Order: sequence, then structure tokens, then C-alpha cells
Amino acid sequence: MKPILVHVHIFYPDLWPELKACILNIHPYPFELFVTLVDNHTDIIKDVHHNFPKAKIEIVENRGYDIAPFIYILNQADLDAYSYIVKLHTKRDIPKHALLFRELSGSMWREKLLSFIKTPEQFQKYLDSFEKNEQIGMQNDYHLIVKNDFYDKTAQKNLLIFLKQNGLKNIKYRFVAGTMFFARACIFKDIQKLNISATDFKIENNHKSQLAHVFERLFGYFVYKNGFIVSDGPIQQSIQEKYLNRLFFHHCFIDPIFRFFYQKKRTKSGKIIIKICKIPVYIKHIEVDLS
Repeated sequence: MKPILVHVHIFYPDLWPELKACILNIHPYPFELFVTLVDNHTDIIKDVHHNFPKAKIEIVENRGYDIAPFIYILNQADLDAYSYIVKLHTKRDIPKHALLFRELSGSMWREKLLSFIKTPEQFQKYLDSFEKNEQIGMQNDYHLIVKNDFYDKTAQKNLLIFLKQNGLKNIKYRFVAGTMFFARACIFKDIQKLNISATDFKIENNHKSQLAHVFERLFGYFVYKNGFIVSDGPIQQSIQEKYLNRLFFHHCFIDPIFRFFYQKKRTKSGKIIIKICKIPVYIKHIEVDLS
């Protein structure tokens, strides 16, 4: 196996220790680490060099969120020299009152984004999935894999415009929301061919849909364009998690709501009671056969 290209973009310096612990989980597999920062955080730079002496560190402009720095690194890379790419960045907590994506709030989104590299065992499972299944092009937790882009229609519209401008066909695809992933390096050759530079991205990060959000989707688009799929990781684990999460969701949310609006039960004394919104609307005595 060729080395893994690892890119880490640090915007929130307090989250670096968590990412550092994740990167260390890649060992013993060979990797080359590229770190981008928007400020000259000397303490972090010193710590990076201490833990990863061969790491390449760049101070970049604060534009295009974590996407523009990633494009900047890609444009310098010889992708033929790598088997895979690991893309990480300092994703802050979502306010706990805001459920922005599939009931994930607080630190839960970041925890899901980092789940593929959170432990050495987990990273090994995802790597094994690549090695065993040549169809897989990109991986992360299934919570983050978007099929129907319902939460940012503007980005979806802008993507269609971008595809048309660059002579690319509109195809069905999935992408990882949050742009942390484990992927095959060869897929990103198509990104290099677009001749997009970091300076094409906006400096002002006002969270409105912009070129960075188009590229978030393009990463998944090119997975499918190259004949691969975006996968939710080791299949046995994903099936189990989907099943358990579905049970949990129904138990905690669907079933209580259904029971509130409609409830039918049989009492020990031989009555059938039907309640609507917890109000009895039908009561019937039934004969109990004791023979």
C-alpha cells in the first residue's frame, strides 16, 4: 500500500488535541501529514513538529472554510504517490438548541465525522473495507451521507450551474456532509483538472451557500463519476447501527407520538378501550371464556 495523504485544517486551535489523537491512530500505516492554519499559532506548530517531525505546515488565508485549504494542498500533490486521502478539520460544536442535520447537535456531528479514525481498531475496519471492496471510493458514518440534498437547495442549484459551466454531466451521487472523510486518492485527480485555486473561494465566511459548498458536493460527485460509491463503512457495523438507531428512534419518538393519538388495549377485566389523544372514545365489554 502506498502512503496516505492526511490533510488537517486548523481554524479552532482548541480542537487540535482531538485531531492529533485521531491522526496517531493511523500508525503503523505510512502517511504524509499536511497541516494548514489561518494564524501563526506557534504552540500548535511546535506540537505538530514534535509529534509529526516530517509534517508540512502552511499558513493560509481564511477563505473557503476547510475546502479552499484542501484544494490548495491537492494542487501541490502527486496523487499517484498515495493510496488514500484522510481529510480532517476542526469542526466546532453545533448549538444544542439547533438540530442542523439528522438530529445531530452539540459535539455529536464532529464525533460522527471523526468516527472512522477515532480509534486504531475503527480505522483498521475502514481500511479493510477499502482493501476488500474495490467499489468503495469514500467512507464515513452513514448519518453524514447525503442522498437527497434537502437542506441546502441553493448549493444544489449552484452545483448544477458549475457542472454545466465545466462540461460535466449531472449524475446521481452522494456526499459526506461536513467534509471529513476517508477516500481513494485517485478520485481527486478530477478536482485537480478543474484548475480551481484557493483564491477562487471567498474570504468572508458568512455561512451562506458559496463555492465551498459546491465542492463539498463535488467530492461525492467525482466518487460516482469514477465508478465508485460513498459507503457507510464496515458493512456489518453499519447494518447493526442502522437497525439499532431505527429501533431507538421509534422507541423514543415515533411510538410515544403514535400512542398519544391512538391507543387500543384490553384490560384484565375484559374491556376493550380505544383512546384518541388519551380520551376514551370506545369501550366494549367482551365475554371471557374461562373453560
